[in-house]
Amino acid sequence: MNKRYLSAFLPFLCLSATVFANGSAPIGVVNFAACITESKTGQKEQEGMESMRKQMSSMIEDTEKELKELTAKFEDTEFLDSLSPKTEEEMKLKFQTLQEDLGRYQNQFYQGGKILAKK
Repeated sequence: MNKRYLSAFLPFLCLSATVFANGSAPIGVVNFAACITESKTGQKEQEGMESMRKQMSSMIEDTEKELKELTAKFEDTEFLDSLSPKTEEEMKLKFQTLQEDLGRYQNQFYQGGKILAKK
């Protein structure tokens, strides 16, 4: 049983000894912030993130506007009385869908903001 462990572990020991005997272990440090801010690829990615942030902001604003308009319609009793039950149910479903969309957009926007803040 011990011979099995030794035979499995022996190649690892030899490889480790070779790497460290050369005095050049494959260890390094990367400055992530410098990579993002100074490289062309990093700058391009930052531009892409900024563009996505603007799109998400626009989607949030549009959805909030639609929700506000629907809320105003729900508060207008004369308007509601003029609707068929089917149309009113469709409006309620649209309102619920918009609320869910808004929550999802805000969550994605928040997550994207956390990513940008880390950089």
